[in-house]
Amino acid sequence: MKAKRIGKGPLRGYLLEEVLAWLLRSSGFEVLTANDDKDKEPWKVLKEDKNGLLVRGRGAWHQVDALGQFRYVPPFSLPVRLSACSSRRSI
Repeated sequence: MKAKRIGKGPLRGYLLEEVLAWLLRSSGFEVLTANDDKDKEPWKVLKEDKNGLLVRGRGAWHQVDALGQFRYVPPFSLPVRLSACSSRRSI
């Protein structure tokens, strides 16, 4: 069986996503995945798609590269989440 090769573009994108996740972890955030959302439809806010993680936003689902939730929730507040999206453009 011949192994599949990944192209330079997708490999760069994957590495950039991993760097973003590492930066979130090192800044005090826990990286979230679709498995972390235990709610059922219609209250579900995270889901996995063929292109990656989707987050429910205002009126639509948005693709994010990394999603982090701050480890400590401030009193009288909702959990603090930070989404990171990246894109590469050639010059």
